Amino acid sequence: MKNQFTSVLVGAFLLEAAGYLAFPFLSIALRDSFGMPESQIGLVFLFAIGLRPVWAILGGYLAERIRPVFLFSAACLLESAAFFLLGFSDNLVLGSAAIVLGNVGFSLWTPNLFALVYKLFPAGEATAKVSLLNGALNTGAAVGCLLGGAIASVATRDVFIGAAALYLVSLPLLGRALWAEVPELSKETPNEAPRASFVLKPVLGISLITFGFWGSYAQFNSFFALYSKDWLNSATFAGVAFALLAISVAALSFLLSRQPVLLKRVGFLSCASALLLMAAWQLLIFSHWVGAVLFVIALAAAESTISLLLVERWAAVDRQRKHLMQSLNFAGRNIAMGIGSFIGGSLYHAPAGGPISAWPWSNAVLLAVCVVGFVFWREETH
Repeated sequence: MKNQFTSVLVGAFLLEAAGYLAFPFLSIALRDSFGMPESQIGLVFLFAIGLRPVWAILGGYLAERIRPVFLFSAACLLESAAFFLLGFSDNLVLGSAAIVLGNVGFSLWTPNLFALVYKLFPAGEATAKVSLLNGALNTGAAVGCLLGGAIASVATRDVFIGAAALYLVSLPLLGRALWAEVPELSKETPNEAPRASFVLKPVLGISLITFGFWGSYAQFNSFFALYSKDWLNSATFAGVAFALLAISVAALSFLLSRQPVLLKRVGFLSCASALLLMAAWQLLIFSHWVGAVLFVIALAAAESTISLLLVERWAAVDRQRKHLMQSLNFAGRNIAMGIGSFIGGSLYHAPAGGPISAWPWSNAVLLAVCVVGFVFWREETH
């Protein structure tokens, strides 16, 4: 079991490193290598990301019926093919198809990776292991960002070839770890009654938490680079901020995995971190470096606790259908991020547009929705 989980952790590190090796350079490649105008790039991303919930739920459905190793292999091959296309092709249609294929692969492996933890470990141990998995993923993201920046300084297209190769390298590791895993429904008791909790307050609570937090998080993802350039007068600080966020989330996740007392209070910590982040958004009004750094640290605290809480709570909704529950978690997260990005696009503006206070305050409202979600949510003891 330990060796199997270690292989999963290393595979997760490689998958996330591969993604973040190339992700920051997608829009540059589409514009400069494929000749795609910015407006069309936005439409391609909107289409590809908008379909993520569909692929995630389909992946959760399939994971109950086929061996997980086949699903993960398909996901890795799709991502690898997508990045090879971006690395070697100049055809506009192929470039657009690569973005869609990459998002399909990402939507298949991400939620099912967390579901595997709940298959490998009993509920009492799984929360700590999920925190370790979060740490491995964010360490991979940080390493990928740093390597991608170094490689892109020589040749941008090489980051896509490197990402494609990393996805292929991860295949034997995950294959070794997952080969013995059987489809989920093969273990299920026939005619088992569905859990009534699926329609009760806990699901409303975690849905509100998902919408409020990830809706706010998406605005950091989509607009912090512009904020850094427009309001902090630095085109490079955004890269530092993303690396700082990944490293901080990794460190906090590893810390949580080693502290059973903190894991038992993850609900309280999540609510407190949401309130802290609500206040930290207001620091961006003042356009100071110190405030921006404190904001990133507050965001890291919120991500490391709230993402852990949501994974654990969705797993508790129906422990017989682990893959489907994590796919619903992933789908809700992406829907919330899509709505959050739309809100951010409507309210963010450069200094010429006047004070920026409406943007941080809109995020405070989203996080207030997140806090309301905790009213409907009740922490269970496992």
